[in-house]
Amino acid sequence: MTEFANRNKVALIRQVNGGSQVHYLDLTSDKILSSPFYYLQPNDIVYISPLGYKRWGLGSTFPWAIVLSSVTTALLLINYIKIK
Repeated sequence: MTEFANRNKVALIRQVNGGSQVHYLDLTSDKILSSPFYYLQPNDIVYISPLGYKRWGLGSTFPWAIVLSSVTTALLLINYIKIK
């Protein structure tokens, strides 16, 4: 898993006799070690969703790239409107 993974809500899709079951796990909890889903079984599918704020570049640091690109775009549009 990378830093973009949501470790609080991991979906484990397990095949059972009647179809499949989805179990949501919190990998940051100590209870995962005693969980029956700690060990993967054959045909298990693990889905880890991405963190929304990391996907858009809004992590722990200030998003300078978004701010500066917005300011320069606004200045460019203002300059373009003044010329016309």
